[in-house]
Amino acid sequence: DPVDEELVQRLTDELEAAKEALAEAEVTLQTVTSDDSDDSESYETAAMEFKIARETDTGAEYLEETLILTGPGYTAAFFDDKKIAIFKNVVASLLLPADADITSDDVVVETITDYEDELPALGQESVATDVETDEVASTSILLPFKVYTHIDAFTAAKFLNGLSLADWLEALRAGGLDDLEAIHVADSASAEAAKDTEVEVDEDVLLDAEQQEAADEFKRIRDEMYANETEVEMPNAAAPTEAVPTAADRAKDASTTEEVTHVSAEADKAVAAAEKAVADAEDALAKAQEELANATTPEEIAAAQAKVDAATKALAEAQEDLEVAKQIAEDTEDWLEATQKYEDALAVVADLKTRIALAEAAAADSSDPEAQAAAKALLISLYGELEEAERDLSEAEDAMNEAKKIVIDQHMRALDDLDEDDEVAVAMEAWEQASAELAAANEFVEELKRLLEEAHRSGDADAVKSLEAQLTAALQAQADAKVKAQDAKELVDELTSGITAEKRAKELAAAETAVEDAKADLADAKALVDDIEAKLAAAQEADPVDQALVDELEAQLSAAKEAVALAEEALEEAEQTVLDIQTSHAKDIAKETAMQHVSDVFDPEQHAEKMAELDKLVDDAAYAVDQAQKVVDDLKEQIAALVLAAADSSDPAAQARAQAMLKKLQKKLDAAEAVLAEAVDHHTDLMEARDAYETKALAHKNAQYSAEDISREIAERLAEETRALSPSYAPGYAPGYAPGYAP
Repeated sequence: DPVDEELVQRLTDELEAAKEALAEAEVTLQTVTSDDSDDSESYETAAMEFKIARETDTGAEYLEETLILTGPGYTAAFFDDKKIAIFKNVVASLLLPADADITSDDVVVETITDYEDELPALGQESVATDVETDEVASTSILLPFKVYTHIDAFTAAKFLNGLSLADWLEALRAGGLDDLEAIHVADSASAEAAKDTEVEVDEDVLLDAEQQEAADEFKRIRDEMYANETEVEMPNAAAPTEAVPTAADRAKDASTTEEVTHVSAEADKAVAAAEKAVADAEDALAKAQEELANATTPEEIAAAQAKVDAATKALAEAQEDLEVAKQIAEDTEDWLEATQKYEDALAVVADLKTRIALAEAAAADSSDPEAQAAAKALLISLYGELEEAERDLSEAEDAMNEAKKIVIDQHMRALDDLDEDDEVAVAMEAWEQASAELAAANEFVEELKRLLEEAHRSGDADAVKSLEAQLTAALQAQADAKVKAQDAKELVDELTSGITAEKRAKELAAAETAVEDAKADLADAKALVDDIEAKLAAAQEADPVDQALVDELEAQLSAAKEAVALAEEALEEAEQTVLDIQTSHAKDIAKETAMQHVSDVFDPEQHAEKMAELDKLVDDAAYAVDQAQKVVDDLKEQIAALVLAAADSSDPAAQARAQAMLKKLQKKLDAAEAVLAEAVDHHTDLMEARDAYETKALAHKNAQYSAEDISREIAERLAEETRALSPSYAPGYAPGYAPGYAP
């Protein structure tokens, strides 16, 4: 009171939709269970048929994953429906940023088994359970589940795999599994399609399901091909032998004006789809902001803020996709124009060759000496026109190929209409702002964790509940801030990849100066520690002992040691900065070498030397990837070895040390993973540059040899015809029978 009419109407509509879905499900169940027998095999068959119908109705798109959950008394029997419901709610909430329409009903938990029972099948020994104890032993379960997504299942699986185990653990504990001790991944999330089954299902039912599945899959693949440049994986249904071509593949295969026109039309459609996506994202953001304005409780505010953050991020991504789509459409239009010019030039060359063939036939006819002489004169003119037309054709072909390359590799293009220094400055400012936001988010998360620990110790249930909700929203904001900061850094790296040697030298000198300053700061901090330790020792040996002075010196010593640790971290970061600049410089040189201009004149020896140089660059980059991967693996092993110690509260001092070390190792792991990603990207760039260089060089080789052959043939013909028109030239003819005018 008063009645919220809008809410009542919305709930009424949802109820009607749910009743309709229930009726459809009942009809489907009756359809696929036509057998009236009551034996168990018939029921199993009916269940399988209904499962197939469910997958078909959802577009046969889902992801599946298997987790290992560890806790006191965790068994298949212990994990009841209530805990399963909690788990489904948590999975749905974790996927909410990627799939706005996801609900717990879209999460299906498969058969849960005891992890210890599965160990023999995995080639491991079972865990001994002979020791009797009053406490419930910690055991593990294997929990497989599926998620029927409303978005591309491959994208959803990638998002789920991007979540850390810490995110999973915190979310499940916050959701209601308070006694959960650890979580591990048995099988990572993977997108699946409807699988074939040996169960014989009614042919009409299967035919309808296959037709619907094929229609849905075709629409999804078509939309993705034309809306973006990501590769689309076909489902394992009818098992096509060839991969479905992406938008980039279709562009690569296009060569005629008709084919390029089709690509251009689809690019225009992609722009329209991107514009609609931006409009939808703006509507979603407005709705989320309205919910935030109407929220009153801390839980509602936290949930609404999370929706606003997710909607803001989605809008930014949609706007970025729109800009990319517009750029592709513009570049494709240029490509179409260049293709038309090439085909026009090709038609001119073909016409000249036809006229030359006719003129050659006339020049070979000696029945009319005047017509024959005119045909030979025409041939000379036509050969000259042909040479010029083929030169125009070659230029048109180069222009067409360059325009095509721009479309395919448009993400790597530099925007000439932007001032580089201004753009770099803006990007640097955005990176600094994103880094500041990330630091603030990290501090807020740590503060909430501290407050939550105090609330748990005090037993304030209301405060615990409120802080947990705030922490959930803060963790999401922290994750978003990490993504934003990483994107900003990547943009800066991209814009500064072409930095001059002079700027590079200044940057390196400044970084080396920072290293020396950090070393001096560290030495000062260590000297201060030594001084305070000496004063503390003297104060402790004094008689009588001034306890107030001792306490003060101990506090100073603790702060001084913390300053030493910070100075050591600052020195490590400064040295890493120098190394990053040097590594980046080496990468830039390698990339510039790989992307050098291809000479128009093909030289076999130079080509072999160049390819050997490029192969070495690619091999060195591959070695760098392997080394970076080893560093990441080593850090992960160190972290895994400390996880149990960090979770063991029996020794608070050891636990604190382990947790502090985990933070340091996690920081190093994040940096190492970033280095690995950069190494992989650099390796990919070099491979693509090498392949592009070889392709263009071989094209020049073919064109060069073809042009040389034609030029040689034309020269020989002209020389022969010149000699034939000479009055003194009469090879092998009897007197009076030589061609030409009578003397």
